[in-house]
Amino acid sequence: MLVTPQARARTVFTVLLCMLGLLLARAGYIQLVQGEEYSARAQRMHFTEVSVPAPRGRILDRHGRTLVASYHSCSIAIDPQRVEVSARTALRIASLIDEPGAAASFAKIIETARAKGRRFAYLRRRCDRHHAARVRAAGIAGIDIREEPRREYPHGSMAAALLGVVGTDKHGRIAGLSGLESEHDAKLRGVDGTRSIFRSGRRRHLHLFPDTRVAPRSGSDLHVTIDSRIQQAAEEALDELWQKHSPKSATAIVMDPRTGDILAMAGRPVLDPYAFPAVDKESLRIPATQFVYEPGSTMKPLVVAAAMSAGAVRPGQVFDCGPGVKYFGRRPVRDVRPNHDLDLEGVLVKSSNTGMAQIGQLLGLDPMYRFMRRAGFQSRTGLGLAGEEIGKMTPREKWRENWTLVSVSFGREIMVTPLQLMRAYTGLLNDGAIVHPRLLANDPVRVDGHLDLDPATARFVRRAMQRVVEEGTGRRARIRDIAVGGKTGTTERFPKGSRRYVSSFIGFAPVDDPQLLVLVVADEPQSHKKGIRPYGGVVAAPAVRAILTRSLPLCSPSSESGVRHRNNKTRKVRVAAVHRSSVWAEEEDSSARSRNPGSVDEGEDCRFAAR
Repeated sequence: MLVTPQARARTVFTVLLCMLGLLLARAGYIQLVQGEEYSARAQRMHFTEVSVPAPRGRILDRHGRTLVASYHSCSIAIDPQRVEVSARTALRIASLIDEPGAAASFAKIIETARAKGRRFAYLRRRCDRHHAARVRAAGIAGIDIREEPRREYPHGSMAAALLGVVGTDKHGRIAGLSGLESEHDAKLRGVDGTRSIFRSGRRRHLHLFPDTRVAPRSGSDLHVTIDSRIQQAAEEALDELWQKHSPKSATAIVMDPRTGDILAMAGRPVLDPYAFPAVDKESLRIPATQFVYEPGSTMKPLVVAAAMSAGAVRPGQVFDCGPGVKYFGRRPVRDVRPNHDLDLEGVLVKSSNTGMAQIGQLLGLDPMYRFMRRAGFQSRTGLGLAGEEIGKMTPREKWRENWTLVSVSFGREIMVTPLQLMRAYTGLLNDGAIVHPRLLANDPVRVDGHLDLDPATARFVRRAMQRVVEEGTGRRARIRDIAVGGKTGTTERFPKGSRRYVSSFIGFAPVDDPQLLVLVVADEPQSHKKGIRPYGGVVAAPAVRAILTRSLPLCSPSSESGVRHRNNKTRKVRVAAVHRSSVWAEEEDSSARSRNPGSVDEGEDCRFAAR
């Protein structure tokens, strides 16, 4: 059949008309049914929303001085899908930032992100600005330089473990990872802003539309009770101790016993916050709340005060301390030398273990146990730092009169943290009121408990301590015209003969009206290898003296918010301290060691006995 040109034309027209109808139908379907989906795709392709990090809040000391602040740094990111040769690009970037050794890791990051279809990956977070400028000027395809906040530590490593470090969380946001940065992250973090950018299909920034921005909201500042000047004094005292005695770890705490304010909290090994995360994990610990040890004879003033307040002993009462050894049941307790008869004050002055054992037995099992719990031992201080230890004490049902009771009388069979001991001593310095330690300046001053001490008892104990600094092993803590009361000590860790010691000194000043309470603890000093005796009076007492010498002139002359009324009259004050010691090294105390194998307390002379 012959097809005429007119018929062919009508056929072609019909086909074209049908195709046009199909196209219109498809266009209508896309516009009406799939319009929202394609519009969202276009938005995602052309309008990119970038997070604008919020400036992190500062951490300020009690006088408003900056301890930690934030400033903007640059981070180098890349679009892996736009990189042609990852190894060559990685090597070029590594060379521009003066880290040629990082080329392999950069190449791995690019290849991994490309394999997962990602369009974004960080190569270097918070790098130097001049390095970022060099990378930007190189014009490498796919490179994106982003502004990010970075933490600045004006005082370097000072109080770094306490202040904490920051890093990125699982969402890529800056977050506190330790210390105060972690505990108060929600307050310091703030709220990130956003910025919307119009880009081409090749992800090039186009200025056809103005950028829209939601401004970030800065984090709040955190005001702490730390005094940067006192903290610096504590840091330098620990530096000297660390250099001379090479301990495994050490801590120094300075507290205002009237208010509980932590004025300084230093620790060793030192943390370099700029080197994080490539740091020793031990440097992230806070020994003040995470190190536990036997307090030894630093417990003696508290026990004497408790026994006096309970009416178990009285001033002037005489105790037969024997010829250097006395048996309690089958258990021998030894002093460094024969003391024979000592009055109550003399027991503290001589730090007699046999005398303290008798005082503990006169106080009794239940009153002693209740006193230890009331003093805050085996309970956290509530300072607000993660990882705080609770300490350790023998359960009451296992206490025995000739073992646990005797041991606890001179600080054995009980493990405490340095801050727990500080908190208990505030009760002695505040006529019984135990002040809650605090780190935040806006926290109220509050009392955690009461030791039921009368002012006369507290004055008696401080008088006894004053005699010891003038006559005993506390002489290295003396300061001319300034009163320093305290106790020194050395504990040899289990087993006997291990030559692993914990040396400590707790001091306060002035004796008649304490304004500062200072504790220095050194774990396993190695000074005995240099011929230096690793005793608390040798290792820790000079550090306390150095801290007090620099800190006392900085103390406020008034204490409006303290729990103890202060006499503001100017006076010339004197120095006092009692050395901390315990059982002679030759004492056979297998029961006590089995209950608490952590350490064995020793004395302050070459025979490791009480003086």
